[in-house]
Formats: sequence, structure tokens, C-alpha cells
Amino acid sequence: MKEKHILNIGLAKCGTSWLWAQLKQHPDVCFDGLEKEPPYFLENNDLDAYKKIFEKFDISANFHVATWQIDQCLIQSLDSFSTHVSIIFSDPYLFIERFYNWLPMDMTQSEFVDMCINVKMICYKEIANRWSRNLTKSKFKILIYDDLASKPDEFLSEYFNFCGLKDVVIPNAKKIINKNSQTKMPLIFSNKQVDLINIEINKFETLTDRDFGHWKK
Repeated sequence: MKEKHILNIGLAKCGTSWLWAQLKQHPDVCFDGLEKEPPYFLENNDLDAYKKIFEKFDISANFHVATWQIDQCLIQSLDSFSTHVSIIFSDPYLFIERFYNWLPMDMTQSEFVDMCINVKMICYKEIANRWSRNLTKSKFKILIYDDLASKPDEFLSEYFNFCGLKDVVIPNAKKIINKNSQTKMPLIFSNKQVDLINIEINKFETLTDRDFGHWKK
């Protein structure tokens, strides 16, 4: 049995690149030149191939951003191998805006917002519940990008503690990757879109027992 396999997931532009960079510098975590998001279990659900890549290390980590695409059967399979699973969520309005500016899409702003809502990218409570319900062996934690961006050193210390890793000092950990490098085009949300997104924020608040009033428009 491996000592640890840490699986980190989160929506695009929510800090996964930063967290991956910090884990790569931890002396106990092995990457051996692996890419940030190896696609083995998403392209063909080949968990054996996935395990083969990572089981050679006592402590390893993997990242992926496509939380809404992973079904419960795959989560249960990953649970047989992972020891720690975390999800990073951010302000859904900020996420949609950054995602729109980062991912070239042949659609209007309003169509893109509707797409994010319709495919349930911002149904944070549903996403988190799907993972927590289907993990029986792995430890599970919800992470919030606001905490990462405002106090990265404290966030990282708490994250290492969650993963059972030594709380080591990482050089330049306070520098958030891509935080201010993107030219943003503000999106205009319709009243209907605002209402639907705020409903999802309210649902997420009940799950985390945390005030996300600053997220709402």
C-alpha cells in the first residue's frame, strides 16, 4: 500500500497550478518529471495505467481541473488508490470571467455564462457532495481560493497538515501563479443568470457553514 497519493481537483483558474508548484517543491513528494494533469483516468478510465504511473512513489500527487466531468464510479475507483483528495472552489462570477478570458470560445458572453450554468460547473455543493459521498478511504477537504490568494503561506501550512506532510517552508510560496497576469474582459451577467448563480452560492454556504456573501452580485 502506498504511503500517500494526493489528488487535487478544482475548476480552471482556481489556484491548482500554484498548489501543484508548491507540492513539487516539497521534499517528500515525488513527481519525477510528470506533467501537472496526466489524463490517464479521464481519456479511457484506465485506472490500472494511472496507478502504474504513480505507485512507484511512496508519496505522489496528481491534479485535474475537470471536477464536473468525473462520475461516481470513477471517484470510487480513485478512492481505492488515493489517500487525500481536495477540491478548490472560487467565487463563481470570478471563475466564469477568468475562464472566459482564458479559454477561447466561439460564443457570446451570455452564451458562455449560460453554458457554465447548464453544464453545472458552478454547482459547487453538488460537485463536493458527489466526491464526499463516494470517498470512503480517502480524506477529503474543500479548499477556497480566497484563502489561498489572501494568505498563501497559512493556506499552504494547513494544506500540508491535511495531507499529513511536513510543514516545510517553500521558497516564493507567496507568489500566486497567474494571479495578475491575465488581461480580463469583464462579463455582464443578466438578472436571470445572477439569480441562478446566487442560488448555487446559497446552497454551497449551507454545505460549508461559511458566509460567501462577498461572492454574490
